[in-house]
Amino acid sequence: MRLITALCLALFTSAASPAPHQGFDSSQALDQQMAATLQSLSAGNLAEARILSRQMALRFPTSALAQLLSAELAATAAHRDVLAAGAQPMSQTLMALLLEARARLHGGPVTRGAQLMDELPSEIIQLGKDVSALLVVDLANSTLHHLAVNDGFPTLLRQHYVGSGKAGFGKRVEGDNKTPLGIYTITGQRSDASLPDLYGSGALTLDYPNALDRHLGRTGSGIWLHGVPRDQQSRPPRSSEGCVTMSNDHFTLLQNGLSIGKALPQARSGLPGGQPLVVLTYATRWQLASDREAEREYFQNLFVRYQQAWRERDEIDLLALYESTTVARDRLDQIELHDASSPSPLDAVNRQDISIFRNPSLQVGDARLDRPFVIMRAQIGPKYANQLTLYWAQDSDGDWQVVTEHWNVSEH
Repeated sequence: MRLITALCLALFTSAASPAPHQGFDSSQALDQQMAATLQSLSAGNLAEARILSRQMALRFPTSALAQLLSAELAATAAHRDVLAAGAQPMSQTLMALLLEARARLHGGPVTRGAQLMDELPSEIIQLGKDVSALLVVDLANSTLHHLAVNDGFPTLLRQHYVGSGKAGFGKRVEGDNKTPLGIYTITGQRSDASLPDLYGSGALTLDYPNALDRHLGRTGSGIWLHGVPRDQQSRPPRSSEGCVTMSNDHFTLLQNGLSIGKALPQARSGLPGGQPLVVLTYATRWQLASDREAEREYFQNLFVRYQQAWRERDEIDLLALYESTTVARDRLDQIELHDASSPSPLDAVNRQDISIFRNPSLQVGDARLDRPFVIMRAQIGPKYANQLTLYWAQDSDGDWQVVTEHWNVSEH
């Protein structure tokens, strides 16, 4: 009974948490019943797990994991050899299902409902008016957290299981089958009808490689969030060519809960709403807002220094703020072509209204790539229609410099 033993060793015991009523055939209902089954199994209550797995297999015939659990637990009741009990090594398919079971339980509760968050992932230093939603994808634990953001205040809407790249995470080159790590914007959406069955109910496209990826020499494209084939309830944790995959029900809920390519009203600020951002990270560490107060103030002050240097055309300070003196001088030359006496729209940006993120990364043994990177995003210009994104890196002396930047200019 190697699979049952492996599951019991891999999983930990935790209390099942209640969930809202789910539709009979929905993925949310499967997630909830799967969690209850795995928790019973991890607690050693095989009789209860056997009943739950049987119900789940009948209710969700396209869930390979549900069918496997039901078959394995039924075999233990009959004292028969089970699928994973032979002397031969487990097949890749069997191992993938075992990893899915482990990921589903370690991912935590299926949902906590609409809950104002006291904690945020450690990558998020400050949320500004440019962000309307956050999709935090914890690739190590195969979990997506969907947070709505209103005036910088996040609310957890739901969280659920996802799959990702078959070779892991930390994408560097085209074709490496890894999911990238970083902060990304959703650039568009693809409908079910326009895609092969592999993508299920649709796809959301990301801006990988972004300006920082290109600066660091990362290659590849076509990193999406998408559904699964109609005859599958889900895919294993490591099964894509780099995309993030999820059940079709979960994808539809996610897509319907976002506003792609439109401004969202912000209730308290009255400003145009921002964009949904996707945080692809490898192991989410949650922190209280109070724990990052000093860090937030430091980077706010760094942004103010950047503002002042451009307002005063302080060439010495600008050259110190940019890693490349060529980039700084080129920007100065561009500004001099315009009326230098005109106020810059950057001056109107309040430091508390920008978004600040630590860029998720892995140590790869390359000093240039292993440096800490911080991303700042600001809405600027008339009606806050344009956006500036600054990518900062920390040098060996602990100072921060802009390594690249990106202006997103609205056509409206």
